[in-house]
Amino acid sequence: MWEIVWNDPDTGRIKRQSCKTRDEHEADRKLAEKVLSGDIVPPNVVTIGYLVDRYYQHLKRRKEAATIVPMASKVERLKEFLGTRKWQDFGQADVENYIDHAKTVTRWDRGDAHLSDGTIKKDLQICEPACKIDPCIGVIGVQK
Repeated sequence: MWEIVWNDPDTGRIKRQSCKTRDEHEADRKLAEKVLSGDIVPPNVVTIGYLVDRYYQHLKRRKEAATIVPMASKVERLKEFLGTRKWQDFGQADVENYIDHAKTVTRWDRGDAHLSDGTIKKDLQICEPACKIDPCIGVIGVQK
């Protein structure tokens, strides 16, 4: 099922509404209707940090602690390096720059050992679903 996720401009809290469909095109239509109704105020600037954080909040509601706890460090690394990057400016060069940066990061639990290629790949796997939004409206449509 698809749902619409946004920040309430009055309270700053995250709000959710189910689209009650598994069809992505139907969910896109319902998202557009919600935006056009004025019920949702899109953020002024959509950043990678915003998207990664929203995706992480979405996963925290559905995954076990054994999945969420290790993911927290990945989210922090991504937000630290890419957090202020605008979604519409994000591209392959940013991915390559993140890989170069991540190779210099040391693991907190392994002394001077650097992040493995597998860990860096897992970091970037969080970005892919997090960045699936419509850049025109800046509201996240996520699949449950």
